[in-house]
Amino acid sequence: MITVGQACMLGAVQGLTEFLPVSSDGHLALLHTLIAPLPARETLAIDVALHAGTLAATLGYFRHDLLGMLRALVAREQHDWRWRWIGLLALGSVPVALVGYGARTAIEHTFTSMTVVGVSFLITGTLLFFTRLARTARTVRTEADVSAVDALAIGCLQATALLPGISRSATTISGGLFRGLRADVAARFSFLLGIPAVFGAQLLEMHAIGSLDPASRDAVLAGTVVAGLTGVAAIWALMRVMRSGRLHYFAYYLWPLGTLVLMSSWGRGG
Repeated sequence: MITVGQACMLGAVQGLTEFLPVSSDGHLALLHTLIAPLPARETLAIDVALHAGTLAATLGYFRHDLLGMLRALVAREQHDWRWRWIGLLALGSVPVALVGYGARTAIEHTFTSMTVVGVSFLITGTLLFFTRLARTARTVRTEADVSAVDALAIGCLQATALLPGISRSATTISGGLFRGLRADVAARFSFLLGIPAVFGAQLLEMHAIGSLDPASRDAVLAGTVVAGLTGVAAIWALMRVMRSGRLHYFAYYLWPLGTLVLMSSWGRGG
């Protein structure tokens, strides 16, 4: 059974790492292994609940963009970029839906492999490091310039983040930067694209929460609130990082972390 302290710690980690480009799934898998080892069913239920907290943080922080798209939809303002983004976000969500549904069982097995987590951390760090090249191009494509090709390319990168240790925010934001989008546009498209992906995963796995006993549910509720609050702070921090052009700094955290995870995994025989 998970304690309130463990749930709040996991919630804080989820809130920070869901939006900072370091992979929340990778960090949660690591913590579940080292600090809070629990049955697979309970672990899944906790992760689903914590992701609900960060989903709420996304909806709250980007409420103006979401309301703008809703108004454009109701008014059928097809000349407005917000109208176009509705379709683009739907298109970008297709790859993760296909991969998530088709390879669901195989992906779930990777969450118990610290070798996969370690290698994925290294891959994410390398991807972030190369965003320096995108910044030097000084591209200025704005909201109105996002195309179907952009959405599909970013969506395919999002699908790779189903593996623990591959950061969803890192892959999608980097994809936007490599496609020449302005930094804040790449970040906003990334986080908005995450809403249907996370919501869909929630629907598929929500039943798992029913497996928690009442005491665990209270603890997980506390962790979910912590995840939401820290998530808002993490989005705010990342938007500032994007404006300063220092996204690649996260590589210097992920490379040693991935190396340590791999060394530990190999030392334990897997």
